[in-house]
Amino acid sequence: MARTMQAIVKPEAKPGIEVREVPVPVFGPDDVLVKVEAASVCGTDLHIYNWDQWAQGRIHPPLIPGHEFCGTVAAVGSEVTLTEIYLIGNTGALTHEQMQVLPGVQKVVRVSEAYRVLGRHKQGDDRPTSFEYQGVKFGQDTLNVFAGLCAVDSRESVDAMMKALQAHGQVCTRMGAYKPRTSAYSFQGRGKACLPYVFDLAGKYGIKVVAMEITHELHIDEIDGSCFVIRHGPYFPRRRRSPLTSFTTAR
Repeated sequence: MARTMQAIVKPEAKPGIEVREVPVPVFGPDDVLVKVEAASVCGTDLHIYNWDQWAQGRIHPPLIPGHEFCGTVAAVGSEVTLTEIYLIGNTGALTHEQMQVLPGVQKVVRVSEAYRVLGRHKQGDDRPTSFEYQGVKFGQDTLNVFAGLCAVDSRESVDAMMKALQAHGQVCTRMGAYKPRTSAYSFQGRGKACLPYVFDLAGKYGIKVVAMEITHELHIDEIDGSCFVIRHGPYFPRRRRSPLTSFTTAR
């Protein structure tokens, strides 16, 4: 990877900009590094270039301006996670290009015959039919029951469910924080408000939350923001990662 790149720079508090060779940004564990393929100029950039009264009151040189750009991911940090979303139904009606241009989509893979492992469509097919994820094995010789609350109503109910699952040797659950309903007047779960104690209690009892329905893309951010929780008490005084492993979508 190159150590330097060309960039438009606002070096000091006066009209104009310069094109300079600058170091490639250092990205952290939660960041992605994007190689810019195209960029555009907006009104903010013109204010910065002209160094008018608006810019003088808000901009503090030196800096590299610009926020409207697109490109390809050149590198990812060690803590960056990938969310996989699977489509079912008549997916043949959607082209690869239609899915690839959607916001937030990094890669599109169309599941074909070559990926149909469990069906055993060919003699001598000895590929493994199981996989392990975050300490839980999924396969034909293991049974994981995703028992849980259809719609989360209280911390007490979640605690009772997690406790019962642990007592019966289960390690997975589903929790309906955002339960889609036919009627808008039906109870749909506590939403964002219940996420901290759902993940906290899951960690307390060693249960993996493997399914959580969402009804809006913003729910992904809310779930992600609740993946680190703090439990104040004699047994769990430390900060720990939530055991969330995956979730499903509902429209």
